[in-house]
Amino acid sequence: MGGHTFAVDWNYNNLF
Repeated sequence: MGGHTFAVDWNYNNLF
């Protein structure tokens, strides 16, 4: 887990 919202959390996982 990071320090972003739930919507950005899965978004970052898709990008990286």
